[in-house]
Amino acid sequence: MLQFDGRRAVAVAGFRPRGMTTLGIECLDSLHGRIGPREDRRVWLERLAFALSCKCPFDGSNPIDCPLHGLRYLDEIERLDWLNCLTDDELEYLAAYHLCCISEKIRLLEVATEEARRAARLEEPVE
Repeated sequence: MLQFDGRRAVAVAGFRPRGMTTLGIECLDSLHGRIGPREDRRVWLERLAFALSCKCPFDGSNPIDCPLHGLRYLDEIERLDWLNCLTDDELEYLAAYHLCCISEKIRLLEVATEEARRAARLEEPVE
């Protein structure tokens, strides 16, 4: 286990990484004990952050300017440990950052597609 600011890291609730024993899986079943929207939001954010820590959702790459760039080189357990130590606000930031980033990438792709269409129309022979 990793230590961050004196807090012990544990796996994200409900996630079952490869190679985990049955005993380890039983410890993750704490999801059923969580009650209330705040805890449900936390679980959702933890799962989202883990998915984002695997690769860019836009193109599967690992952009150098992404806040999770360095984390993507770690194995699953190390990523889970690191993400588990984040506060709710930090997890919210990662979710918001990636939503803005993917929205901007989609916008730029649409602009490039439109420019390519215009250029293709200009190259068409006039009859």
